[in-house]
Amino acid sequence: MSDATRHLSSTGPPVPRIPVLGVTWYRRGPAYWIRRAGVSTAVFVMLAAFGVYVGGVYAAIATASGSTRVILTIIATSSVVLSFVMAVRAQRRPHAPLDRGAAARAGSSGARLGIMSSGGSVAGGAVIIVSALLGIGWFVVFFAMSFRRHLGPAEIAAVEGVERWRAQHPGWTPTRRNGD
Repeated sequence: MSDATRHLSSTGPPVPRIPVLGVTWYRRGPAYWIRRAGVSTAVFVMLAAFGVYVGGVYAAIATASGSTRVILTIIATSSVVLSFVMAVRAQRRPHAPLDRGAAARAGSSGARLGIMSSGGSVAGGAVIIVSALLGIGWFVVFFAMSFRRHLGPAEIAAVEGVERWRAQHPGWTPTRRNGD
């Protein structure tokens, strides 16, 4: 059995560990709901921070003149709309394993852009602003999705896996362990 999966008993269904939720999703007890509330709270705090940032970007755009203001508004609004589209589409895809290499590459790219923009590169600063605008939709969608029955694609896949296992083992009934 993999380290990411455990059984509730020697004959029970495999219960995979889900990031943030662990195996609490299976019983949906107080620990599960505390984690879910924590996820919603954390996403709300990040959403508020991004909301302030996006408001600041639009306030800065408002100080631009004529056609520059129109162009910047179109770019900013397109970025925000695109972020919503990307976030909704990501919720429909099955959960993919975390690619730590991609995360490291993205972090180093962000560091390079930060250095470029702090050195006075307008292009580097513009890419950072647009990239940050691409984040607001993710936080809005994740906040809304944190109130669904299941937290995300990983939990949905785990629940479906347990349901398939139960369909293959119709005579199985859960046994209570000490402390459950």
